[in-house]
Amino acid sequence: MKTSLFKDLARSGWHSSIITTYSVDPAFYDGSIEYRLRTYGCENNIMLADAVMLKRALSATPEAFRNAGRRYALVPIQVSGCFHPKVHLRLGTDRARLIIGSANATAAGWGSNQEIFTAIDWSRRGEDPTTTVTGPLIRKAYDYLESWLAAIPGDAMDFKLHLHRRDSPWLGELRSNSDPIELPDGSAIDLFCERGDGTPGILNRLSALTAGEMAKRLVVISPYWDNDLSALQELRRALNHCPTIIALNPAKNEFPIDAIDADDPAKFSAVHDDEDAHRFLHAKVILIETDVADHLLFGSANCSDEALGSVTKSARNAEVSVYRRFPPGRGMDLLGLDLGNVIDRRDIRRPAPDSKMFEAGHSAVPAGTIEAVERSFTWWPPKGKDAAGASILLTGSALPVNPVGNGQHRVLLPFDPVFPVIVRVQFGDGRVSDPIVVHDETALRLASPGVTDRRLRTAFNRVLAGEEDIIDLALQAHLLFALDDSAPTRQGHATERAEHASSAAEPREYETPDEFRRAVARRPGTGESGRFSLEDPGLLDLLAIILRGVTDVGGKEARKKRDEEEDRDLHAGETEDGDEINEVAPEEAAGQPNENTGPSATTAEERVFTPADIERRRRQLLKAMAAFEKMLRYLAEHPQSVSNRLTAQTAFMLNLMLFACTKKHRKADGGSARLMALAPGSTGDRELTFAVRAGRLLQQIWVGGRDGALVDHLQIDPRYSSMPDDVFFLIAMSRWAIARAFLAASATSLSTALQASAVKIYRSTLRYGPVDADAEQSFIERLDASLDFKPDETGKLIEHCRQFAAAVGSR
Repeated sequence: MKTSLFKDLARSGWHSSIITTYSVDPAFYDGSIEYRLRTYGCENNIMLADAVMLKRALSATPEAFRNAGRRYALVPIQVSGCFHPKVHLRLGTDRARLIIGSANATAAGWGSNQEIFTAIDWSRRGEDPTTTVTGPLIRKAYDYLESWLAAIPGDAMDFKLHLHRRDSPWLGELRSNSDPIELPDGSAIDLFCERGDGTPGILNRLSALTAGEMAKRLVVISPYWDNDLSALQELRRALNHCPTIIALNPAKNEFPIDAIDADDPAKFSAVHDDEDAHRFLHAKVILIETDVADHLLFGSANCSDEALGSVTKSARNAEVSVYRRFPPGRGMDLLGLDLGNVIDRRDIRRPAPDSKMFEAGHSAVPAGTIEAVERSFTWWPPKGKDAAGASILLTGSALPVNPVGNGQHRVLLPFDPVFPVIVRVQFGDGRVSDPIVVHDETALRLASPGVTDRRLRTAFNRVLAGEEDIIDLALQAHLLFALDDSAPTRQGHATERAEHASSAAEPREYETPDEFRRAVARRPGTGESGRFSLEDPGLLDLLAIILRGVTDVGGKEARKKRDEEEDRDLHAGETEDGDEINEVAPEEAAGQPNENTGPSATTAEERVFTPADIERRRRQLLKAMAAFEKMLRYLAEHPQSVSNRLTAQTAFMLNLMLFACTKKHRKADGGSARLMALAPGSTGDRELTFAVRAGRLLQQIWVGGRDGALVDHLQIDPRYSSMPDDVFFLIAMSRWAIARAFLAASATSLSTALQASAVKIYRSTLRYGPVDADAEQSFIERLDASLDFKPDETGKLIEHCRQFAAAVGSR
């Protein structure tokens, strides 16, 4: 049946995609495929392309790679022949969809050509028995793709692969198959994943699967062939020269008709009708009909030695094809081919005399891998290439690289790069590499933050819809304060890969935080750099929620608006009938806000609380504070477990407590109540006061005990020229909170202790570099306003902040 690959993208429920292609059409991938993937929530996207074809595209139309290296990773793959698979794998939290066929990720492949492909679905909760047995095929395809990606060094690719494992944990439960899988309908299926690395080729495997059976007919469709038809003849010999039909478009084909003998019994059949006569037949099909079964192979492999190999010789191309076995007679019916339109070989158009099928990978001059963080470019040379004397060629300048260990070389640009960045490498022997897209690590992380826990996402959506407030988020404390030992830490590129497996090297350790700060002279932090040391998507969303109206966390809203403006023209006119149907995975639907309903009948601001409601919310608050302090105690005892999640967790807890102090809970009798007091009074529970709780937790985070402060164990990429935004928020909110606690308790016995603690905390916050004073004051003013503090109260707070800062500076 005819279907649209483009329409197939109109499905939500995926977080990651990997696409492979031989031909490269950057405008189509950027403006259509990747745009639509992101539109439907698939943000962690990677494209693998043949190195030679990518070189041609980068040289011919560099401006078309608008989002490469920023919104998606672009990876050149070099093999002895061609990197030729056409695979599209999408991953979800509980399911996957694998498309394999003959179509490149180009406008021609997805639009004008005649192609063949199949979709293989797997679901953990699938009701269709077929979708539960296909898991090994998904794993086999992922292993094949991951084997290429695991060889790519750099933190950006590490992070993308980490998201696969974290957000699709079922990958670890699946095992790839070695033999064809029997399906409930009596047929069988398998994937032929060839790397072009000397292992037995496709023809060898086909011969083994048909051994002992009598071949009755061979049908072949292929857009490209060997000039001497050697692969076709080898295939026919393996099948004892059974009757052969070559199906093609007689008006548009590359079949070397002069290479077949005049008395050869092979027959030719036209596979198009008048409507498709102008379309290039790019499908690749081999159908072997035997007395036992129909063996069908289709996908990326042409009928050529490079693709198929021979019974005794391996292929040189990387290819992926689908193998199906059906009862006799089913193959032709499923293909929907009519071979009755027999054509005379004299009517077959001859290919152009200078026609060249493919350019082998050995013509590529690989550049290696280059990754950028701000002005710092890190280069990993290609395997086996001497890096001595090499330079990166950019904007007419040759920038020498310097070794930094672990096989890495680095250069600090004298200017801010404008992405996308395409460079070449000049080696010490004078050779110049093919062009390569530089991966902007920060942008790639922001473009694909990963999947937020479904329970958190549902809770966040209720807050964003105005139905609940952050006190209700306290119910998620067990998720927000959970330890995460699986996330990879940024080593400042102190990682390297070997044999397709990553092994983390130890990051450089500084004797003291001050030494670290001196070693990395940073520009004053503003909270608006768009860079984060934090990687957890749920906690990044949490920061955005608690700082709504205070700051645009990560520039997310501004970036969204800019991307929409950039994509509007490209997207115009590309939709097709039926595109308005958006298939949503059932397991994803619960976490999505309902856009078709009006505002909630009762918003969080309008709620009226009963005494029981107020007491329940106070218990939620107490449990959240207890969970946070329990986490801090554990981290103090196990400092190796401290991660940069602490920045957002602390910001949330400080905001939660102050919200509890300022939020008036309206009662039915017209009165109101607050869940927490700012400072201890003559009556009441001291543990339910902000001054006590905030002072205690900030002391533990910033000052600590004999084993040091928890913040000593935060990791910040030394390539950053200014502090990450989440660290700025942690510093500014800690200073704001301790000043607010001191101000509230100034008339109590706590004031002296809080003043001493505030000075220590201020001094400790200096270890991560300077904070822009104007940006900090503006941030604190907006933060205070969001909690309904009056301007004169904010003025007093800022004055105390200045006094604490002055006290630190005088010591």
